[in-house]
Amino acid sequence: NKFDQTEKEKVALVQEKAALAQEKAALAQENAKFEKDKAAITQELAKEKTNHENLRKRVSNMQKSFKTVAQAEQIKKELEELKQKHQDVSKELEETKQQSLELTKQIEGLKKELQEEKEKTSDYLRYKAQESMFSSKIKKLEAEKA
Repeated sequence: NKFDQTEKEKVALVQEKAALAQEKAALAQENAKFEKDKAAITQELAKEKTNHENLRKRVSNMQKSFKTVAQAEQIKKELEELKQKHQDVSKELEETKQQSLELTKQIEGLKKELQEEKEKTSDYLRYKAQESMFSSKIKKLEAEKA
């Protein structure tokens, strides 16, 4: 009886050992699956980190591009303003040249008038001198006659 019981216990222990071995194999299999999943997740995380870094670099480059475009727009605006100022100054210069030309013509006309007046004055003074001379001769002749 004791032998049967020991035999039964032995069989139970063998069965329990087999069940534990089976459970150990299942746990080992589950652990292998977890390790595989962990490796896949680690690889996916590395990809995501790389993608994140690449996106960060792209955003940084885009920001630099936007800044460069903004600077280019500002330079373009300043250039347009300078062109407008240049046109305004050129127009003003042209108007000043035109005024200078007109003033030069006026000055030439005034010089001509002045010269004519000088000649008239010279002729008038000669006429007065002759008149005075003739007047003196007339008085002298009248005095001789009387």
